[in-house]
Amino acid sequence: MQLTPYTLHHADGSLRKQGQHLDGEKHGEWRTWHPTGQLASISHFSLGLATGEWRSYYPDGQLKAIRSFENGKEHGRREVHYRKRYWIEDFKHGVKHGLWQEWEGEHLRKQGEYRDGLEEGEWSEFGDAGEVLSLKVFEQGKLIKRIV
Repeated sequence: MQLTPYTLHHADGSLRKQGQHLDGEKHGEWRTWHPTGQLASISHFSLGLATGEWRSYYPDGQLKAIRSFENGKEHGRREVHYRKRYWIEDFKHGVKHGLWQEWEGEHLRKQGEYRDGLEEGEWSEFGDAGEVLSLKVFEQGKLIKRIV
C-alpha cells in the first residue's frame, strides 16, 4: 500500500486542497482553503470513504457545518449554521433518522423527528416566547392532522 501526498493550488498559487491518497483513494485528513487563505474544510477518509467528523467554514472563518460519516455515509449528528440560524439533524447510514431542529439564536423555532427519512410524529413551530405556533402530526411522511 502506497501513501502519496496530494496538493492543489488556487490560480494565485495559494493552497487550495491538501491530503493524501492510499493506493489511489483519498485517505486520512484532507483540508481545503478559500482563495483568501482562510480554512474552508477539514474532512476525513478511509480508503476513499468519508469517515469521522467533517467541519466546513465560511470565508470569514465562522463555522458553517459539522457532519459525521461512517463507511461513506452520513451517520450521527449534522449541525448547519447560516447567519443567526442553525439546524440540527440526525442521520443513520445516510438517511435522516431522529431529531430535527431549527434554531434562531437561543430560540427553538421548529422541531420534529425523522424515521427512516420520513417525518414522524409531532412537528412543532415556536414563537419568541416558546409558545407553539403550529403543531402537525405525521405518519411515515404523510401529514395526518394539524392541531394548531
